[in-house]
Amino acid sequence: MLGKWFMNTNNIKIAKRLFICIAIAGIAFSAGVGLLCVVFAGVAASEPLVWIVSSAIFVTLSTFWLLFCYGAYKGLNSNRLYLKIIFWLFVIVNMAHFPIGTTFAIALIYLWRKVNKTETSIA
Repeated sequence: MLGKWFMNTNNIKIAKRLFICIAIAGIAFSAGVGLLCVVFAGVAASEPLVWIVSSAIFVTLSTFWLLFCYGAYKGLNSNRLYLKIIFWLFVIVNMAHFPIGTTFAIALIYLWRKVNKTETSIA
């Protein structure tokens, strides 16, 4: 019985690392897209207003993405309905981003099944 508890703990640690990777990848992607939009918009890069606005948008979107990742992480192992909904919305959002997001989503579904199977076998 104690070995199953450790298996559940290891799965949660793996999920935590996976969510950190997803959060970093999402922030890096949004930073790259924001920089490309500024460069290709034809706006002079020396204008400080352009950089201030793009930085504000980037920080806002990154904050929302981090909160979404954290809510999905909490939903992996929670019994609360709204956290489960956030988790599954997160999986659906990642499925739309082929191929790396789909890989993350499949890994999350696998971890969700292992965590829930362990919980039901302990109870």
